[in-house]
Amino acid sequence: MRRMITVAAAALLALPLGACGDDGDSGTGTGTGTGDAAKPITFGIPSPLATEPGEHNINLGITCYAEKNGGKVITLDSNLDVNKQISDFDNLLAQGATVLPFLPLDQKAFTAPFQRAKDAGAIVVELYNPNSTAPGSVFEDSPGAGKDAVAYVKEKMPNGAKALLIGGPPIPAVTARIGGFKDNAASANITILEQVDNLKDNVNDARTLADDLLTKHPDVDVIFGFNDNSAVGAGLAAKARNLSDVLIFGINGTPEGISAVKDGTITATYDADQWGMGYQAAELGAKLKNGGTAQPVPLEFKRWDSTNAGEWLPAEQRCAAVK
Repeated sequence: MRRMITVAAAALLALPLGACGDDGDSGTGTGTGTGDAAKPITFGIPSPLATEPGEHNINLGITCYAEKNGGKVITLDSNLDVNKQISDFDNLLAQGATVLPFLPLDQKAFTAPFQRAKDAGAIVVELYNPNSTAPGSVFEDSPGAGKDAVAYVKEKMPNGAKALLIGGPPIPAVTARIGGFKDNAASANITILEQVDNLKDNVNDARTLADDLLTKHPDVDVIFGFNDNSAVGAGLAAKARNLSDVLIFGINGTPEGISAVKDGTITATYDADQWGMGYQAAELGAKLKNGGTAQPVPLEFKRWDSTNAGEWLPAEQRCAAVK
């Protein structure tokens, strides 16, 4: 049978907590360095979904920077609820957070909260939005993975292919990831058969969605999703059907995605470096809080596949390397 290309394209985005980690609705005292932070900073993370692997990596990067610079991290999990995320944002301000690096579930809904942060003297660093009105922003080239995936498919299947898409929550970065594939598919003679959305953003739901898609479209060549959870779920569904000729791509470069590359469940995962995104967002926020100036920080995708997956380093090792 033909091998299926499952491209799971982020944010979003589970790594066990180590010395660099913080999780849950808690405050964490951190290390003793100084770096850009003239005095210890309280970082507040109103996380959209803290248990999602890519988002978890972002939070680990923020926490690593805080540890390095003697700061504190408070993480609240909105569990994909916009109203709770706004409430969490205000709660973090009330708890003394002065730098808030995070991904808003609804950018328009945060116009007033951003102003409240400004009035309180706090710095917001928005993630995934190149057009952010926040003082700082760190963002990925969201369509980039899809563009590269299309080129990969064209190389492997020059006569064309049939594709399915697995989207996610209606967040601009997620939409742009799917759009990167969708908007370039015709150039590689790729026919898109159907799209479904993994709104709960977990592996089990993705597997169920993918299994339904495979029942309806057993001759599909490509499944493009929005993150590693969707990729792994689709890969498991394909394996259960003995679809051994499937090329599978994920996005976020999570530990789960890398493991799936290594064991053949997926072919590759695209990594916009969520850990680095979190670290750089915290660093940028600290610089701005201490009176500095900074430009938005763009991040490009890297593809991890069987040729280089062994070189990938988990967050704990990356954090240790910068201390």
